[in-house]
Amino acid sequence: MHQLVNNTPFRADTSALVDSNGNQFWVVVVKATYALSAGGEVDVHADQEAVCTSPVYAGEPGRSSLLRDAEIVCAHPGTDVSVLGTAYAPRGTVVHALSAAVSVAHVAKTVRVFGRRLWNDAFLRLAMTAPEEFTEMPISYESAFGGSAVLPDGVESVDRRNPIGRGFAARRKDVAGQPLPNIEDPDHLIRHWDDRPPVAGLGPIPPMWSPRLEYAGTFDEAWRTKRMPLLPADYDQRFTQAAPPDLVAADPLTGGETMVLTNLTRDEPRYTFRLPRARLTVRTLTRWSWLSQTIQLDRIIVEPDAMKLVMVWRSSLNCGPYVRDIRLSIVDVKPHLDLRTRPARG
Repeated sequence: MHQLVNNTPFRADTSALVDSNGNQFWVVVVKATYALSAGGEVDVHADQEAVCTSPVYAGEPGRSSLLRDAEIVCAHPGTDVSVLGTAYAPRGTVVHALSAAVSVAHVAKTVRVFGRRLWNDAFLRLAMTAPEEFTEMPISYESAFGGSAVLPDGVESVDRRNPIGRGFAARRKDVAGQPLPNIEDPDHLIRHWDDRPPVAGLGPIPPMWSPRLEYAGTFDEAWRTKRMPLLPADYDQRFTQAAPPDLVAADPLTGGETMVLTNLTRDEPRYTFRLPRARLTVRTLTRWSWLSQTIQLDRIIVEPDAMKLVMVWRSSLNCGPYVRDIRLSIVDVKPHLDLRTRPARG
């Protein structure tokens, strides 16, 4: 019988999984929730989030933004960085557009945020209206480029990168009077109605969207007859990466890095804090002996509006065909660990 002893202040969970090669893995996941203070200090949150065993959406699955991806996986290349929040004009000033950004270690991303704009069809010329004033604007994929359009033959065409977005159109006449995206890629701003810019966002990408979907592999007749129920032979571990590609740290982060949020908090245009360095250990008892498992930081999720930080660590033990020989796993924090992080300098 598999047992878990969690001696940390965080939440933890386990599962036995099978990878694309048929190897059995014993996976232990530790999920830490922290509270962020106005001064940049980080403390263990009183309300610890449970480990997500399936994706969690803001609304109806498939028709709303992803909030949390499934967190128990065999492998996860690098560390995901995601921000779920709102763009704020500095100190409450009124703006027509601004840039919002996140950076940590060698990972950084900026999005350009605009007030409400429409495509205006006047005097046989299609042009966008000037952006309206705003002081805050949610950063979500519903407000980024994407969506669906009906082709002249009546067939619906969907932007697989962001089916819930706005601005995707098949015909010029279909965009007149329609809103433009509020969230854009600053290096590929929309100029024409038929532009197809990269989807801009700071949040996680659902597993059925591109580019994640392509990494899942080919589920064809050959797969059904030769490999099912195993994953396809061309399955790519990058399928488990939920963050936008430019917000994935190829070399896993370890904690202790400084994170900077620009125009993403209401009171501080530049909010800086240091990621906690939680020195976790995972020891597992098998039928024969005790093993020390290595552990990796898979996900960093920041919710600035709630002043909350979530960090997800994973430890995967390749058991070959012997996962049933796992008896017990113990999760500990190394002694003398200060779970409170002081503000980052600079």
